[in-house]
Amino acid sequence: MPGEPLVSLETVRLGDLIGSFVPQRFHVIMLLDRNWQYLGVISEVQVIDALLNQGVDVLAGSLVGPDHLAK
Repeated sequence: MPGEPLVSLETVRLGDLIGSFVPQRFHVIMLLDRNWQYLGVISEVQVIDALLNQGVDVLAGSLVGPDHLAK
């Protein structure tokens, strides 16, 4: 399956992030903080799992580490 790279700020809700997903592609999302600094990469699988278990209001940044949003 072809991949689709995306870039997102850590403060974007997962419900909004999936609006950028394209059918028949596997999405890999590079996360940036408020200062446009690299935080990490999350996969479509992580996003879907969090959506199903935590809901659409979860912030993308919460998937890369437990406490970096407090910075």
